[in-house]
Parts: sequence; structure tokens; C-alpha cells
Amino acid sequence: MASRKSLFGPLFALMFFSALVVLPLEFSSSPSGKDSGQEQPTIVLEHTEAHRANISIQSVRGNTLIEIGNSDDRVLKISVPLLWKQWEIRGADITELVSEEPGLGYVTWHIPPHSIVSFITENLSSPITLHHPVSALLTLSVTRINLDRGTSEKNVYLLQKERKIID
Repeated sequence: MASRKSLFGPLFALMFFSALVVLPLEFSSSPSGKDSGQEQPTIVLEHTEAHRANISIQSVRGNTLIEIGNSDDRVLKISVPLLWKQWEIRGADITELVSEEPGLGYVTWHIPPHSIVSFITENLSSPITLHHPVSALLTLSVTRINLDRGTSEKNVYLLQKERKIID
């Protein structure tokens, strides 16, 4: 009986210290260093003919304002994460802004011509993926403003059936 008790103590200590070594390795294995449960946000842009649009991403103290502008004469369909809350619309009446039933964690919005729709969210992870699955050309102007760092960056992309990652 004494030999079982003497083995139990060292065995328990070995398991305990193994857990202390293995658990931190498991949680730090995410390539980005962030929580592996957090997914990279994606914006899907859809239209039927050549189109012009712009996106402005403005961050300060963990809050982000995303403005998506439709510079064209036709409706632009966008899908954004369900966690993004629609904030306002400019250039059109609120009754013209139509959304579809949410699905797979996203909401699809129909942005009226020559209008801007804004969304707010907290702790937006970066980078953001722009997904443009259609063959019609999209001219997209993207502006990122970080008020905490005092930086801004503007890029223009020509997209045709592709994904673009923006930092």
C-alpha cells in the first residue's frame, strides 16, 4: 500500500507541471497571436456591370466606423459581418436601404445609387478581406484612418473575380 502512495505523488506532480508547459504552447499557436476563435472580417461586393465604390475604415480606441459608398447609378450589394451594426445612410432615404435575412454570420445590404452606408463595430480585427466574386470590373477606393496612431492610407483597386486583403 505504501508503494502506491509514493508513486501517486510524483506522478501527479509530473502531470501538473506538464500541463503548465503544454497549455501556454497550445494557446499561443495562433499565427497572428490573436485568439484563434476570432475570424478575419470579410466584405463581399456584388454588382452586374462595371461599378465604382469606396470604403472608409476609421478606428479610434477600439471602435471602428466603416463607410461604404456607392458611387454608381446602380444598386450595389454588399455583405458584411452580422456583428457590424448599421449606423446611418447618407444620400438616400432610409426606406431605400434594403437588407436581406442574415445568413452564415453575414447580412446582405442593397446600397442605393450615390449613397453612403455606415456601420459601427468594436475591436475590428485587421486585416479585412474584400471579396469580389463577379466578373464585372469594380473600381474600389479604400481609405484607412487610425486616429490612435494619427495615420491614414488611401489605395485604389481594380477588382475582377478576386479577393483582396487590406491591412
